[in-house]
Amino acid sequence: MGFFDRLLLTVYVLVTSALLVTGLGSFYHRRALLDSLIHWQPNYVDSQILLVLSLVYLLAGARLFYIALPVVRKKAVVQQVALGRLRIALPAIESLVVRIGLAYSPVIRAVKAKVLAHKGGIGLSINLSVTPEAQVPDLVEGLQKHIQEQMQHTLGITVQDIQVGVESITASKPKVE
Repeated sequence: MGFFDRLLLTVYVLVTSALLVTGLGSFYHRRALLDSLIHWQPNYVDSQILLVLSLVYLLAGARLFYIALPVVRKKAVVQQVALGRLRIALPAIESLVVRIGLAYSPVIRAVKAKVLAHKGGIGLSINLSVTPEAQVPDLVEGLQKHIQEQMQHTLGITVQDIQVGVESITASKPKVE
């Protein structure tokens, strides 16, 4: 919560408290403030100002409610290590999987990876482009085991599931842009 949000919260609480005290005062028949509000005859300009202030007050309340909502930050894998927490961003994991896949065999031309959520670890969805010389079932099985071992060794992350799809079988290397 930044400085602006703290200031907004302070003003919001003060205004809400003033309205509560006014309401309680009328409840307990202390009508000095309430009578002055009842006998006030607003004109058109005062009504517009009151409307704008009410809208600002409602927007401030909505902003404070939005800030209070829990933030879902599942863009990283978090592990507890000896001296604290280790947070590994999902794009870092995906780029590591791409590097491991490209280095595994020369018949793999391109690799696309996506991290999937699994209990007790992660899952991976990998799409490959391979050459026509590739023996796909053997290649995929070896690649899955290799990626699982490398992820455990490098990041200490347990890979529960690796889904591999072959997008294309091509003889030429993809163009680098």
